[in-house]
Parts: sequence; C-alpha cells; structure tokens
Amino acid sequence: MRFYDKRYRRLIHWLVEERKKQEIKQNDIAEQTGLGQWQMSKIERFERRMDALEFLDYLRFLGLDYSEKLEELLELTEKK
Repeated sequence: MRFYDKRYRRLIHWLVEERKKQEIKQNDIAEQTGLGQWQMSKIERFERRMDALEFLDYLRFLGLDYSEKLEELLELTEKK
C-alpha cells in the first residue's frame, strides 16, 4: 500500500476526524505516542507513514477500542 492508496488515506482521514471531534490537538497525541508534533503533522498530510503500533497508540489515546471499531475500520480499508 502506498502513501496515496485510497484505503490508507481514508483511514488517516477517519483518525483525524475522530481526533477533531474530541478537540484533541496533534501535540497532545504526539506527546502520548512519543512522536513529535511535526511527525503527527506529516502523518496527517500523508508525508510520513504511520506504523501499526503508532496506529494502536493513536486509537488508545482517543479512547477508541479497535475491536469495537473493527467493522468500521475494515469498511474504510475495502478496495473500492
């Protein structure tokens, strides 16, 4: 999957929407995940790839249970 793969982009857009709904700043997530704010910004602008562990940390920080969101996540990553 490339950075510009539609599935990856949908997944990142979904994470950003969830973060904004909770009025959480990039810097807050960056501090909790051990990344710099600039790295979070690059991820959200598709300039840096988010790895699986960062993804799970991001979900946990937002209080999202990936097992409860699995169906939604699978729909986001279906090929269309």
